[in-house]
Amino acid sequence: MPKRALVLLAEESEEMEAVTIIDILHRAGIEVEIVGIPENKTIRCNGGVVVHPTIDIQRARTRGPFDVIVLPGGLSGAKVLGKHREVGNILREQDNSGRIIAAGCAAPVFVLKAHGIGEVQIMWLLMETLRLVENPVWPLILH
Repeated sequence: MPKRALVLLAEESEEMEAVTIIDILHRAGIEVEIVGIPENKTIRCNGGVVVHPTIDIQRARTRGPFDVIVLPGGLSGAKVLGKHREVGNILREQDNSGRIIAAGCAAPVFVLKAHGIGEVQIMWLLMETLRLVENPVWPLILH
């Protein structure tokens, strides 16, 4: 059975983090599903790139579990994901089952913290975002 990844995007997500990760996962033979918030809408990232979601969040919950859930950064997009109840539900399910959550840039602070997720297995940050993370306990990849 192939490995499966779920990428969560919102309007103004960071397209370099989203598209590059999606491409790398595909090239590695990992099945990728993309959820967009708001649902049933193409997502315009912060640099203008348009991403077409492959699945809505309710369907993603029924198709789970996923080996990894990826949260690209982008401040505005992260804030939207941080306020979305179903995003919190799917992240808590992933966390409670011990599966991987990968979060970058603004996502650890504005998504994971907002939904009460205390640890993440993979996190990447811009140096200026690090000041927003209180007592980081996660492995960090700084750029």
